[in-house]
Amino acid sequence: MIKRGIVGAAVVLVVGCGAAGGAGEPAIAGARDEAPKGAAVYDRECAGCHGAHGEGLSNAPAVMGKEALALTGSDRGKFVTAQDVFDYVKSEMPLPKKKVGSLSEQQYWEVTEYLLAASGRKLPDGGLTADNAASVTVNADK
Repeated sequence: MIKRGIVGAAVVLVVGCGAAGGAGEPAIAGARDEAPKGAAVYDRECAGCHGAHGEGLSNAPAVMGKEALALTGSDRGKFVTAQDVFDYVKSEMPLPKKKVGSLSEQQYWEVTEYLLAASGRKLPDGGLTADNAASVTVNADK
């Protein structure tokens, strides 16, 4: 289980206050407090392609921010729950393809939690786990 910081639901998404299309500085800071292990995994394994704010670089899509996780589907799939995000990240990342699946199960949960926290999604008390991920909606309005 991933421990959560005090920030909880106070993570605020500020689009455009930082990198366009990614999470703003307040959201990044809150997510780093809420999911520090996920932030470390993201910095090491994801930021090189997706950017420090999850804004997407070159051919890599945005992975943080209000518009980052498509609810209606895309070439990456349809992300309705945190489980959908976890399943995609675990089966497709990190790139290049030879590195896919190279993280531990726990690291995949940690980075998924960080992505959602930085995008302003409310996470369950006690953190994101295999037991609760299907009940955590990606839609920030729910």
